[in-house]
Amino acid sequence: MDIDKRKLIKPIIYPIAKLLSKMNISPNSITIFCTVFTFFSSLSIIFLPNILSALLLLIAVSFDSIDGLVARISGKITKFGGFLDSTLDRLSEGFIFTFIAIYGIINNSNLIIIFSFLSMIFSFMISYSKARSECDNVPIKGGLMQRPERLLLLIIALASGYLLVGLIILTLLSIFTTFQRILIALKGYKGN
Repeated sequence: MDIDKRKLIKPIIYPIAKLLSKMNISPNSITIFCTVFTFFSSLSIIFLPNILSALLLLIAVSFDSIDGLVARISGKITKFGGFLDSTLDRLSEGFIFTFIAIYGIINNSNLIIIFSFLSMIFSFMISYSKARSECDNVPIKGGLMQRPERLLLLIIALASGYLLVGLIILTLLSIFTTFQRILIALKGYKGN
């Protein structure tokens, strides 16, 4: 059963999105703000206790979908807004994985460094495979480790103190999801 994650957090973020819409704050401004907030939340991984940086990241990723909700409420949905959101999502993920790797350098953990970069590569592949197939009008729906699941796993691993274990699991599941999406795309291309 596929659970719509947006429905789970909508009761929390909808009132905020409605307020931002009434304040006439543009969705693109919110996208940029969330990216900057994610940068500082990611940076906190190397300076703050893991539980605090995990909390900041949780706040950052929870509010990631506010921009789209504001766009829908205010009727300001644009193709560029979708492009900007998707592009800055990749940048935000890059910040998180990079600062985790720096955390690994500071703590002399080569495995954290290696698995941070492997997780980042395959996280990007998951997103890229969908974007590339959509260029050919071959939609890819689903996949085991979409962005919310990947980020939630990272946050739980960071908060619990099992960062390396979480990164290994994330890498393996992201590799699986990459190939899962390739197979979904293959079926879609054969159908065209």
